[in-house]
Amino acid sequence: MCDRQNRRCLQWSLSKGTVQGEILFDNIFCWGLTIDDQNNLYISDTEKQAVLRCTLNDKNCTIVAGGRGRGAAVSQPEGLFVDTSGTIYVVDSWNHRVIRWPKKAKQGT
Repeated sequence: MCDRQNRRCLQWSLSKGTVQGEILFDNIFCWGLTIDDQNNLYISDTEKQAVLRCTLNDKNCTIVAGGRGRGAAVSQPEGLFVDTSGTIYVVDSWNHRVIRWPKKAKQGT
């Protein structure tokens, strides 16, 4: 879950019946989330103007869309989706478009 105002991403375990979420990632202005078929978590961070791919087991995040200079910039990335081939689709809100980022691409189209 995105807890944007507290700058973190939380997880609740339904099987454990927890009443308080576990902080997965902090210092992140999370707007949107999705998970791929490899269990990687993708987070749109509107402060970094980027999409991050985060591994849940070691809690590392890397920028996979936006944040890389000319041709790669996004402005207010919000919603996102990752298909089975690893292509990322990002709602680039302030540019009024959806960008498609093929896996390992340097910029979107």
